[in-house]
Amino acid sequence: MFCLFYVARRFGPAQPWADATVSAMRMIEPTKPLRMTPRRRARQASYEALISRVLELLPGGCARPPRLRELCRAVGVSERTLRSAFIATLGMAPARYLRLRRLHLLRAALAIADRHHASVAVISARFGYTDQGRMAAQYHALFGEYPSETLERGLAGPGRMGAVRRSD
Repeated sequence: MFCLFYVARRFGPAQPWADATVSAMRMIEPTKPLRMTPRRRARQASYEALISRVLELLPGGCARPPRLRELCRAVGVSERTLRSAFIATLGMAPARYLRLRRLHLLRAALAIADRHHASVAVISARFGYTDQGRMAAQYHALFGEYPSETLERGLAGPGRMGAVRRSD
């Protein structure tokens, strides 16, 4: 099963979130590889090209998170095709990938923010979070700490930036 680490390796570290997502891959175990027939190889190649186009469309910073329907319309495929491509290539549905990506971007922003002049609410609002309680619960479930702890610790913390919990 592939994940965010595959994206960072396959599509390059040009994305600013690539380094933050490398540790997310380590939480998912690879599955037994299927026998690659020529048809499967061709389908996988087209899925990887599709994923590459979708990743180019995603905002690199604090822009509004894209809706799945908008991504499908932009690359000219159905939601079912996009979902199949994400599952075959990354091992997860597009909605889950977008949620994990947004949480990793939020975590990176909290880690580099000035804790004296920024708040979790302001930073998370830039990433499109309106329900602070739900965001904090998802954040804690994934990283094992609350967003306020990341903001307080910053980058100089005791090596917790690489720790990621397995989320199913």
